[in-house]
Amino acid sequence: MFDGGKELFEAVTRKHGAKVIAVTDDGQILINQEEQPGKPPFIALPGGLVEFDEDPGLAARRELLEETGYVAGHFELLASHRAGFIDTYMHFWIARDLRKVAEPALDAGGEKITTGTVSWDEFCELLFSETLKQIDLNYIFLKHHRLDPTLSALKKQILG
Repeated sequence: MFDGGKELFEAVTRKHGAKVIAVTDDGQILINQEEQPGKPPFIALPGGLVEFDEDPGLAARRELLEETGYVAGHFELLASHRAGFIDTYMHFWIARDLRKVAEPALDAGGEKITTGTVSWDEFCELLFSETLKQIDLNYIFLKHHRLDPTLSALKKQILG
């Protein structure tokens, strides 16, 4: 401590995450309806954990393909957010120029995912109503909202 004393601080380390805001050619955003063992169904962005030796951008591309069957011609980092006192980051990527190249390749025993699309307004409603449980993304949107209540610059950045 600053006064020369000693104190124990606890910390948790976990794998980083990568989530994708995937935008179709007609401006729709891909959203997953998910089920996992022991959890109630939920809505999420495509994405998952970054392996310890994996680049977050490659993890985002891998997860997009595994969960939706899509690849993207354009990937752009929107933001990386540190999760409080936990030693981890959530990386949010924007994906455009999508092409369906395969069927989803889900973890047979632990994932049930159905991918659909929502408009920008529906996406914002899901996010702000906390139906889309991405607290890190809520924080990023809130920061943008403080500077631009219409979110027009962020909308342009995401939708292209």
